[in-house]
Amino acid sequence: MNRRTFFILCAALCLRAGSAPAAAPSLPAEIVGTWEVSDPRINKVITTITIGADGAYSGGSWGRDWGGPNGLGASRVRYDNPKLEFIYVKAGGRVDVMLSGVLLSEGRDADHFNFRVAGGYYNHQVDGKPFTFFFTRIAN
Repeated sequence: MNRRTFFILCAALCLRAGSAPAAAPSLPAEIVGTWEVSDPRINKVITTITIGADGAYSGGSWGRDWGGPNGLGASRVRYDNPKLEFIYVKAGGRVDVMLSGVLLSEGRDADHFNFRVAGGYYNHQVDGKPFTFFFTRIAN
């Protein structure tokens, strides 16, 4: 290796070492918080979930059609208005989309939205029709 190449490599390593790690994308306040998820077929809350500003997700079971007693199996969410995805990031960076859908404008305000399931690991239809969950905010 010649002297010039050595200095270029050293400069590149110094620049890389000094750079800050990329920040996790911040989610908009409109979806961040703790939510009750209701199943309109039974008109009851089926689970409570939390969506963090950094995309972290936690929640309980969504019922037998959506992961059974163990929940969705998701650990994060991705949001690109109006698309919302509940995802699991595996070691090595592979992403499994457990449930995806869109936030509908109908019935949407600061504390409520309707989530129409469009795909993912779990079936997105119930009785052959697209399924919609109702979300109600219980905490920011």
